[in-house]
Amino acid sequence: MIKQDPKWKIETLIVSYSHELDSKVFEEWNKKHGNGLDMPTLFEKINEQTIKFTFHLPEELNADVYEKSFKVARIWLVSFNIVTLGHTWWYPALWPYKFKIYDVSSGEKVTTKFIAKEKRDWRGDALSYEDLKKTAMLFPVIAKLDEKFFEYYSIATTLLSSPTREHDFYEEISANFYKIIERFIATEIFKTKKASNVDLNKIIEIYKELESSEEMLKEIKDLYRLRGSTIMHSLGKDKPVTFEEAGKYKILADFLLHKHLLKRAEEGLTQIRQENDANKNPTS
Repeated sequence: MIKQDPKWKIETLIVSYSHELDSKVFEEWNKKHGNGLDMPTLFEKINEQTIKFTFHLPEELNADVYEKSFKVARIWLVSFNIVTLGHTWWYPALWPYKFKIYDVSSGEKVTTKFIAKEKRDWRGDALSYEDLKKTAMLFPVIAKLDEKFFEYYSIATTLLSSPTREHDFYEEISANFYKIIERFIATEIFKTKKASNVDLNKIIEIYKELESSEEMLKEIKDLYRLRGSTIMHSLGKDKPVTFEEAGKYKILADFLLHKHLLKRAEEGLTQIRQENDANKNPTS
């Protein structure tokens, strides 16, 4: 193997949530290996939990320097977690800009432009007064759902909002929106806690009752297949889930909840009005 001189110096911060950090350990590593490897790696304790991790890359890269930096650092981090049986990961405040990159020969910092994997445009609808009114109506009804709905929805929407270029999380997003659909149909419509009672035919039946379009029914079938072939299995299809698909699956979950819960809200308001009217006009 031909020895290559480093072209790029990359710095990033990582946090150990599980291990005490000892500066002497890092100093010993840096003294023995920091300059002895083709591409030196150095560690520096910043505080009780934070480590500055410095590594180097050669000039010849098959990808842009930011992408390569991420992949190399990720391998180090995964290896570190496996070896220590602990929890060490990116410094969260750096998200999504994880690296400082320098040209070794000049010492100049390289500017890396953040580019999302896909353009994240939504429908572009204007928020209306009616939207706020319906939100207020929905609030007391949706607050009665069990905590799992909020857990799945929060995870999916947080990941959908993530601007990182390294991970798109679309499979995880789709999985959580599917869980919302499955759980709602099982617990709120069929009044059961058995997921086996919710198969594709029953899901389609529910969406047909909501007067779903043919396109939406097709998307339900796609999500169900995805759930079986990719989301829940590591050896499924290699075709990646796209942002557009993840967004569609969010709308499928929203549509189901919107139709059922707003109906409940309206029925609840009607009952309150009827009770108020009865109190105002008691029969003799």
